[in-house]
Amino acid sequence: MPKRLRPYDGLRTAIEQSGGSMIFVRAGYLYGAWLVTVGGKRREFLSNGSGFPELDRLYVPKPGITNPQHYSEYSQTLVHGAIEKFWDMIG
Repeated sequence: MPKRLRPYDGLRTAIEQSGGSMIFVRAGYLYGAWLVTVGGKRREFLSNGSGFPELDRLYVPKPGITNPQHYSEYSQTLVHGAIEKFWDMIG
């Protein structure tokens, strides 16, 4: 049986390799949030109920989907330059 990847595995791996963390929290948020802490900085990524748009856009849409609206419509492949874009989002 193939190993199931963690949600946002590519981003989480990059964060963890940089000594940071990316933790999902539901309590206190309507649909939940990913809390990212790295390099002394902290950022919340909020869900809209269909995914995490800021994070989802860093992944390639699945074949045949031109305007993804839900996290399930994205692959596990990061878009070109995704890690750099993500670091810019963190500030």
